[in-house]
Order: sequence, then structure tokens, then C-alpha cells
Amino acid sequence: MKRRLIAMKKIGAILLFAVNLLTFIYGLGFLFGEEDTTLKQK
Repeated sequence: MKRRLIAMKKIGAILLFAVNLLTFIYGLGFLFGEEDTTLKQK
């Protein structure tokens, strides 16, 4: 039971890290994407 709990905690941490990383990358892409569209409009 204890081993399973540790494994779940590890998986949870990895998932949390992955979600944060994806959000960060998406945020950066959105920022650069917005800049690109404004430059093209000028």
C-alpha cells in the first residue's frame, strides 16, 4: 500500500510538471503568435 502511494505521488508530480510546462510553452507561443500577427498587419 505504501509503495503504491509513493508511485501515485511520483506520477502526480510528473503530471503537474508536464501541465505546467505545456501551459508555459503555450503561453510563450501565444505571446509570440500575437506579436507576429501585429507585425504582419502593419
